[in-house]
Amino acid sequence: MYSFIIVNVFVFVVGACIGSFLNVCIYRVPNGESILWPGSKCLMCGSKIRWYDNIPIFGWFMLGGRCRDCKACFSFRYPLIELGTAVLFVSSWYFLEPVQAIIGMLFIGLLIVASFIDLDHLIIPDCFTVGGFVLGCIIAMMVPALHGYVGPEPYVMRGFGSLISALNGAFLGSGLLLWVALIADMVLKEESMGVADIKLMGCIGAFCGWKGAVFALCGGAFLGSLILVPLMLMKKLKSRNAESSHMVVPFGPWLSLGAIIYFVFARDLVDAYFKIVDVF
Repeated sequence: MYSFIIVNVFVFVVGACIGSFLNVCIYRVPNGESILWPGSKCLMCGSKIRWYDNIPIFGWFMLGGRCRDCKACFSFRYPLIELGTAVLFVSSWYFLEPVQAIIGMLFIGLLIVASFIDLDHLIIPDCFTVGGFVLGCIIAMMVPALHGYVGPEPYVMRGFGSLISALNGAFLGSGLLLWVALIADMVLKEESMGVADIKLMGCIGAFCGWKGAVFALCGGAFLGSLILVPLMLMKKLKSRNAESSHMVVPFGPWLSLGAIIYFVFARDLVDAYFKIVDVF
């Protein structure tokens, strides 16, 4: 019991620290800045944030959400990302086998950065989409169990089968989303989805396989609709000008949310559903 608690506390702390690093990546990568140097600083006055003020989650609350020097406000999003990363890391460790849990943590970190950059700038850099696709394929080949290839077969054969599953997931997922985007463009008479979302689906498919890619697309669209449609209706009702009610909504965060739900929580349930459907 004590070892269980100690391990989970350790994973939580590691997750919070990595969440702090993800905050740095979210801000600096789109600006072309180094994610390693210099250290964290206040964006208003430029003063360096002291190490004891930079403790994940707790540092924000100890400062009252303000810079110690100029009293400028720090966004509540910083501790929220740190806490969310920590909780997802613990969930991965609890629900998944150790090797898959570590892969899941890497996948979660990648999706968190991509999602918040998409929210801020309506872009997702290729290092997270194309790079994530390549990384997912390499991991699939090195860890065949990622796509369920376990058994007495030679390691090379299992690795090759896992790689094929990753490629199937990437190409089916990105291809499916591409067709959705093309149809939406024809109906709406305007560009409805960015190429980055299609690339992101390639990354998701490489890690999750085709079943996870389909779930991420459908589940992400469903969750996004549940939250965004009421907000869009409220905005339209409040606005007298039709143009001002127009909202640009990034799809990347919802795809990422669906992918994380599948990878960490719902893989067995979703895969079992597809097996039942295949029987009929």
